Amino acid sequence: MFFIIIIFYSNLSIASKCFVNEDTILENDQFTNVFVGVVTKAYFEEFADLRGGKRAVVEFDLVETLKGTPETLKIVYFVHDSHSIMLGQRHLFVTGSKGFSHICGGSGYLDQFGDSSSAVRNHIYYRLKEKLGK
Repeated sequence: MFFIIIIFYSNLSIASKCFVNEDTILENDQFTNVFVGVVTKAYFEEFADLRGGKRAVVEFDLVETLKGTPETLKIVYFVHDSHSIMLGQRHLFVTGSKGFSHICGGSGYLDQFGDSSSAVRNHIYYRLKEKLGK
């Protein structure tokens, strides 16, 4: 029982070190693509390298490129459960070069009023545009 509690709190402390804002997105070399897309399809697929054995896969229509070359991506992968994926909605995607969304990247849906995480993401989106002169 004690061992389980230690693991829980150590994971909690690691997760609490994710400070996502426009500066951390732009300064992190792992975040090579930052863009807005509309989710057209989402599903799970087997992924043996992950503890749960599955990852979420999202197909999208590119709406706006803020950084990188997202037009070379066909899909985005989510290997953790901290994101809400909504079909037909605009999402801010922050990925590596192979389309993997990082847990501290801030990916998620935009324009959902009443959702505090979406309001923060909208703010980050507009600040990114401002810093990139777009």
